[in-house]
Amino acid sequence: MTRFDVQKNVNPHFKDVWLSKVPYNVLKGGRNSFKSSVIVLKLVRDMAMMIAKGEKANVVVIRKVANTIRDSVFNKN
Repeated sequence: MTRFDVQKNVNPHFKDVWLSKVPYNVLKGGRNSFKSSVIVLKLVRDMAMMIAKGEKANVVVIRKVANTIRDSVFNKN
């Protein structure tokens, strides 16, 4: 499995999300706080770990969106 450096890739304000063992997260923050980026990285990491153990994994994401996808999704530089 490829090594992922959390310190380099995750906003320090969301460190508690990475350490949390609960099966749900409610994140607050303004635009460009990288909420979506942080949670998707965690979900992918958690799923990869489960699959590597031979377990099945499912993810359900509910996200409030703007009027159009163009107003809801932003490019990460």
